[in-house]
Amino acid sequence: GDRVMMPTGAYNLKAFGGILSEFADIMPHLNLYSITGPTSAAFYASKKYSTGSYDQSKAESIIAQHADGVTVVKVFDRLMEHRDEHIYFRSDVHWTALGAYYAYTAFCEVSGQEAADLDEDFTKGTYEPFLGGLYAQIYKMPQASRLKNNPEKLDYYIPKIGHQLTLYKMGNLKEPYKVDSIINTNFKSLGAYKYSCFAWGDQRIERIDTDNPNGRKLLVIKDSYGSALVPFLVHNYSLIYVIDPKGFNNEGCLEFDAKKLINEEGIDDVLFCFSIYGSGRQIIRDSLRSLLLR
Repeated sequence: GDRVMMPTGAYNLKAFGGILSEFADIMPHLNLYSITGPTSAAFYASKKYSTGSYDQSKAESIIAQHADGVTVVKVFDRLMEHRDEHIYFRSDVHWTALGAYYAYTAFCEVSGQEAADLDEDFTKGTYEPFLGGLYAQIYKMPQASRLKNNPEKLDYYIPKIGHQLTLYKMGNLKEPYKVDSIINTNFKSLGAYKYSCFAWGDQRIERIDTDNPNGRKLLVIKDSYGSALVPFLVHNYSLIYVIDPKGFNNEGCLEFDAKKLINEEGIDDVLFCFSIYGSGRQIIRDSLRSLLLR
């Protein structure tokens, strides 16, 4: 067909859950949540690549068994309900904004919040023709022409509630700079990886101040799957910090202790949002350990 997929399974997730559990022990006053983003293969691949060792549906229960004190958000079944909609890109490894929105609604349910309405609370924009990061990796192969001749569109949703996004040079909190919108709509500058328009991609750290008067504060710790979720969360919190753990405490990166930020800013909720393959990666586990457990 005209879809590139990345089959994967529920690998190395016990260790990932264990790190979250240790963090929950240290910071018992926080509300901790975990979202694991499946890849599109879970919903669209043949049985050979979506069952057995490729069964992604087990991921949430494995993490839940090992992450005491953390609420695991059930996004797998929610996405399955909507599999006939454009919830995953055909030419990119990520979910679409719509797929991320359904994950966001599941998060709102378990955290006792009202989900923003996709039609009423956001201004929708579309970039097309869109060919994603997986296409960029296979464009020389003969099969790639199927995608090229059948491109898709990238929809994005800008929250109507007032918000200000602050980015930091190389993750240094002493070097902030402000940007106009939570979506980087300068698509030309993004090259082959236009998915990184969401929340400006894999920034080491970012801060979002909003006009929501509820005073609730959120820290999102994520890989690229979390980026598409962030614009929806703007609706629910007064202050959000977003951290990509790979951007700190590794070679050539600044040192950073998330506990210090949480205590100084009075963070209420922490949401971990990683792809199923990201959660299983050694670099993510090592980065999380040094970010959370130092």
